[in-house]
Parts: sequence; structure tokens; C-alpha cells
Amino acid sequence: MLDALQSGPIVCGISVPEDLLDWTGTKIYTNPVKDYYVHDISVVGYDKTTTPPHWIVRNSWGEPWGYNGFWNVEMGKGILGIELLCRNFTPYIKTDPTQVANTVMKKAWEDNIKPQPSSQNKLKIAEKRMLTSSESLSGKENVSSRFAVFVKYLKESLFLTNHSKAHKGCTQARWEDEKVAQLIKGKKPYKMISKVGDFPQNLDYSNYKNTNVLSWVVNQHLPVYCGSCYAQAAVSSFADRINKMVVDKGSFEPFGRVSLSVQHVLNCGIGTCFVGGSSLAVFDFFLSNYAVPWGCAVYTATSPLQATCSATQICSTCYPGKPCFAVDPIKYYAEDWGTITGPQQMKDQIMNFGPIQCSVMVTGKFWNWKGNGILSE
Repeated sequence: MLDALQSGPIVCGISVPEDLLDWTGTKIYTNPVKDYYVHDISVVGYDKTTTPPHWIVRNSWGEPWGYNGFWNVEMGKGILGIELLCRNFTPYIKTDPTQVANTVMKKAWEDNIKPQPSSQNKLKIAEKRMLTSSESLSGKENVSSRFAVFVKYLKESLFLTNHSKAHKGCTQARWEDEKVAQLIKGKKPYKMISKVGDFPQNLDYSNYKNTNVLSWVVNQHLPVYCGSCYAQAAVSSFADRINKMVVDKGSFEPFGRVSLSVQHVLNCGIGTCFVGGSSLAVFDFFLSNYAVPWGCAVYTATSPLQATCSATQICSTCYPGKPCFAVDPIKYYAEDWGTITGPQQMKDQIMNFGPIQCSVMVTGKFWNWKGNGILSE
């Protein structure tokens, strides 16, 4: 096992005694019970500096179990039979993900959008108005004035609504959320935290202080279509910021990287798969209630007939032959939320606090995007 782990995690079979079902914490499991193999786990590492030395194991019973789904098992004594039946393997990567054509999205766009001969003329008129208005704002043209006029024109223009209908918009707030008031502590109206000159040339939270703090990428349309974009963006950014905070405190462990549950948001009636919802309402919900780990309520792309936000809809698990039951979840809370506008405020927030949630327009070019280069439209 020690030799095989040099090449990466391995799979091992174990027996499951009763005391393992409710195991929590980082203590080392030392129960010498050996029984029939009934469960497979993944051994991801080991630590021989502790007493006793132990294996680091990933389980598949959700984050509330063990510590974020991981646990420590005593090494060298065949605890639970963990050292008797393991499998090694060698992956082979054949497909370059950047070369996969997005034909599904392309077909969806073509099936839903009819050609509009006047679209190019509309775009030219929009560009001309934007430039003319921008130049008249001040004696000299600048990026911020161009952006302000651009945003103002888009708010008044029907151009993008005529070209984005295939997406079946899943965010209820087009320009700003009118249903949920901001809750900004000491930052309203928005006040820049850093000077523009202090912004780094590049910033990527997939490699922040040599650590990937980003949560999972999710297809909101599986296993069925669900307009949950507002929740996916809000929940994933919320999780990313939690991970950044832990890294900044110097206490980040890869086993503790947080991915949060979007299904929990849907189960509690904060928006639906049918009409979408508001990202600010999600943050508001995380203040009055809380966010829970992904494994508490795994994404099913469905809105329940009764979104009662019951204990089982928030966090649950199931045993063979028994009804599913509630599990006490790990809880994450929001402190404040609000809106920002423009590239400088965006960079300011991203640099100081982490990823942000934004609303975008979905055009044909966006639907058919293959991931190469920089999208510009």
C-alpha cells in the first residue's frame, strides 16, 4: 500500500461495524473489528509521524461524516481489513477538453432562435449611440465613462432580450435585484477598498497561494433542465470565499475544501428550476438560515412539490431498508451582501474577498463557445 500510494490514491475494501456509521472528527479509528467486506473506500495518503501512524481515507457518506467526508485509520494492524484487499490502477487521458465541440448547446440555440435580419443594424446603432454619448460626457474620453454609458444603454435596449430567449433566463433580476435589499455593513454606497494601481496583473483562485480554493463545476441542466444558474453562481462563489478565508488564516487542509449544496437552496424554496431566482435572495437566506455541504443534499436539478425546508430537505442520509433521515449539518453563514458595478469595483472585490457572482446576457456566440481564447462580443 505504501508503495502504491506513491502513484496516487488507491481503492480498498473494508468491513463496517456499527460504531463506524456515526464516526466524526479527526481522531484515529483503532477498532480491530474484521468482518465481511461490504464497503469500498479510497485511501488518499498516510501519516507515520503520529502515534499510532494512520491512513488518510476518503469515504462516500457525505461531509457531515468523519471530517468533511474523510477519516483516519490506524496503520499496520489491518483495521477493518483495510490492508488486505486494495486495488491499484493507471489512468489514461485521451481527450483534450479544450477540443471538444459544444454541439449540444449549438443545436439548442438553432432550434430556439429564428434569424433576425435587422440584428446587425441594431448592433451598429447601439455602438454608434454608445460612442457618441461617451464622448459627450467629458472633454476627454475615458474607459469609465464608456462603461457607464454602455451599461445605461443596455438597460434601455431590447437588443439583447430579442437574442437571448433560447436560454430561458434563470435569473429574475436583469439589472439589479429589486426584491431583496442590500445589507452592506460600512460599504454603502460602494467604496473602493484598494487603489487601482495596487491590483495585480493577474489573479486566479485556482492557484491562490499555491492552493486551489475553487469549488466544483456543475452542469445545472443534469439530470434534467433546471434554471438554477442564480443559485449555482451564488453558492459556488460563497464556497470559494469560505475556502479563501481558511487559506488566509493558514489553516486550510485539502480535506476541508468546501463545496456547498444548491439543492438545499431549491428545497427551501429560494427560487425554482422553472422560473429561476435571485442570487441576493440566496445570500439573504444564508444569513437568516445557512448553507450546507454538497453531500447534505446532492443536486438533482428539481424543485420539490413542497419546499418546506424540513430537516430532511436540508441534510439527510439513507440506510438500506429504512426511510431517509435528517443529519445535523455543517453550517456556513452570510454576514452581508450587495451589488457592485464596473470593472474596477469587480477587481477590488475579487482581490480583497474572492470570487463574485455576476449576471450576464446569453447570446448565440456564448452558447456555442468552445473555450479557446477570450470571449468578446
